[in-house]
Amino acid sequence: MTSKTYTYFLTFVVFIGCLLRLIWVEDMEWKYDEWWMYTHAMLAPLEGIWQSVGMKSGAGIINPGLSVWVFSLIGYFVETPLGMARGVQILNVIALLGFIFFAKKSLQEEEQQKWYWALALLAANPLYILFSRKIWAQDVLPIFCLLFVVGHFYREKKWGAFTWGMVGAMLGQIHMSGFFFAFGMFLLSTFFDYKRKVKWQWPFWFVGSVLGSIGLLPWIYEMIYNRGASSTSWENLYKFDFYIYSFIDPLGLNTTYSLREHFWDFIKMPFVFGVPTYLVAVGHLILVGVALKLLQQIFYLFKKIFKLRQEKELVNRLLYKSSATELYLLATLFSLGILMSFSGVKIRPHYLIIAYPFLFLYVVKLLFSHKKILTILIAVQLFISICLLSFIHVNGGAEKGDYGKAFHLQTETPKKVE
Repeated sequence: MTSKTYTYFLTFVVFIGCLLRLIWVEDMEWKYDEWWMYTHAMLAPLEGIWQSVGMKSGAGIINPGLSVWVFSLIGYFVETPLGMARGVQILNVIALLGFIFFAKKSLQEEEQQKWYWALALLAANPLYILFSRKIWAQDVLPIFCLLFVVGHFYREKKWGAFTWGMVGAMLGQIHMSGFFFAFGMFLLSTFFDYKRKVKWQWPFWFVGSVLGSIGLLPWIYEMIYNRGASSTSWENLYKFDFYIYSFIDPLGLNTTYSLREHFWDFIKMPFVFGVPTYLVAVGHLILVGVALKLLQQIFYLFKKIFKLRQEKELVNRLLYKSSATELYLLATLFSLGILMSFSGVKIRPHYLIIAYPFLFLYVVKLLFSHKKILTILIAVQLFISICLLSFIHVNGGAEKGDYGKAFHLQTETPKKVE
């Protein structure tokens, strides 16, 4: 395939990926979390009541109020849960296209191409399509990640440093994972910039950070006087969930997260005149084959790192010769793979949305010299994603899975599942 053919292919994938984020909004998930978010977010536009804090996270910690305020702002333009979900979908499409625009304007040559491939892979990924279609705090993170990365990239400019500081302070208020990501990025960037003698506009970063932290005040009060039990445990340190999910999720091998026992019916798709073709199952086998190739590339990477370490060139390579992309990948590994992983918090797949789109960049960077494999990986995931949304549409959701019954089939208030 020529370079132009690859460009057409990636453009097509992004287009279809955006379309899949927008279709069949009535099939959205509607469980207790979504009901709670919509109900409390609408108190602002309907009654002028802004929530001081959000709902309790899976880690047992109450989220700051900003996690609800984002949806309250959407609520000023919509009236129904479907309208609010549509707002989330649109924000995710804007985030995806915004990252592509960022790569076009700010990156060059091979680094730019790697971002294009990674964003196409993200656009086709079944789990991240599902994460773009529900009323959930984590699902609005991508648009904030875009602002965070753009601000950080241009941190030598006043507006960039201010944006980086303000949005960085807001990430953790939307979801707990943002605290780890923003803090890890700050520490690593400060160290690298000091070593490289990069002078960024830290006074503007500081002002932005202070302004972005104002929303934390009611949350701090709540944490002091009404602190609930958290799900942190030493056992979580040995589960390595971040490394497992960061490997299987970008490869499209974690649809069981949403479908659970429905997965075995899903892999029979598509049906032709009522007869199962099992092409989805074949697709998963292909993805497993790509996973094996990725493992091989990871092994070669470790060999290269070990060789650089023996030659005492590893530190010099990382500090002075790494690209902006490599800095972001290192920051992701440091903030989530080390800080969050060893905090004792139980990590779930949706916690990794905060690394948007860096988990996909890891995959692309390792497989970039194998364009045909990358093409197959993206094409198969796009096929599986189309089948997944079709499965949910035809079956009215996945009632026995995490997805639950689709919104348009429900009439009662969802009950909280502990």
